[in-house]
Amino acid sequence: YCSNYLARLTLRAIGDTFKSAEEIMIWLKKCAATIASIEEPVSWLTPIGFPVIQPYKRTGKSASRSMNGAVTTFDLREPMPVSKQKQVTAFPPNFVHALDSTHMLLTAIECSQREIDFTAVHDSYWTHACDVDDMNFILRECFVQLHSQDVLFDLQRQFKNQYPIKANEFEDPPIIGDLDIELVRESTYFFN
Repeated sequence: YCSNYLARLTLRAIGDTFKSAEEIMIWLKKCAATIASIEEPVSWLTPIGFPVIQPYKRTGKSASRSMNGAVTTFDLREPMPVSKQKQVTAFPPNFVHALDSTHMLLTAIECSQREIDFTAVHDSYWTHACDVDDMNFILRECFVQLHSQDVLFDLQRQFKNQYPIKANEFEDPPIIGDLDIELVRESTYFFN
């Protein structure tokens, strides 16, 4: 129970410190709840057109007792309805991961076009020491290119088109702040 208490305090502190991020997370969850309410999985296209579909469905599981203990069975024959809770809670981090992977792919493509070796695992990018400065430049350029777009407005537009029966329920995304994304180009510690 102490861990739950600390988790609540931590999330509250994060919300207080990163108000805009919290507003976006709430907005994303509302969008997911709207979609899940019609028994559909949340799906969208990343800024480079890569399709993402959240596969979370309820399990057809049942528990029973036997002489050997508890037995859990899963019914895989029938398609199960979406798990509304999982659709909602998973969407904000999945959306961010999709943006991060878009950034990685844009970076990999640009490195390939410049004949720079590029390897990545999650958010760790590597190249040869002689190409680090070039890759750092590319990382920043691709990030600015990606985040100069209004990705939240585009997501709202996609949802309205994909789920027309609920189109009027998708609220406008939170207002974009005043961060000058161009400053990423001069950031010493943007990516290290």
